Amino acid sequence: MEIISAVKNYIEYLEKNHGLCISLHPMEPEPVILFSELFTFNIHRIPYCVFVKSFEPFKKKCLECQRKAYHKVMSGAFCGECFAGVYEFVYPIRRVSRVIGFISVSGYRGGGRYKALAAAEKFPSGGEALLGAYEKLKAGLPDRSFLDTVIAPLRLMLELAYLEAGEGETGDLDKRLLAYLRENHNGNISI
Repeated sequence: MEIISAVKNYIEYLEKNHGLCISLHPMEPEPVILFSELFTFNIHRIPYCVFVKSFEPFKKKCLECQRKAYHKVMSGAFCGECFAGVYEFVYPIRRVSRVIGFISVSGYRGGGRYKALAAAEKFPSGGEALLGAYEKLKAGLPDRSFLDTVIAPLRLMLELAYLEAGEGETGDLDKRLLAYLRENHNGNISI
């Protein structure tokens, strides 16, 4: 799909030219082809977040936070802090009139060091390395009006892509498979 290429190119442009770290979190089953083509954007690629999620209990907590963010974004865009001290801006992705997922612009440490310290205390090994990765997050938060402006076209492109792909809905097995892959993509998945 041409619109999917535009989405990929725009995200790469925002990351390269504006230093944004963008991830897409579809929370309802969507057409298989659309999900598979945007799958690389389904995870935070921030080294601190990758490190945090290497500890299974934290990975589960992160997925729980994503579900909470999904419910909160139903009321509109917001800025929040995760359990590990990372600030992110969250924007809804809509399909017609319902929210089906969200866009996250993340990687900011703001003032949440106490949460990173609490996470480091529970981390089985490498608590100091975890804190070192936390310190490499971007200091301070970006201008909200700038983010609102540059994320609006991405939201519209995603909404258009979901509408265009809506004709070929997936079956129940496909939906369960996609949900499993979304929650276990970092694990050892076999056939």
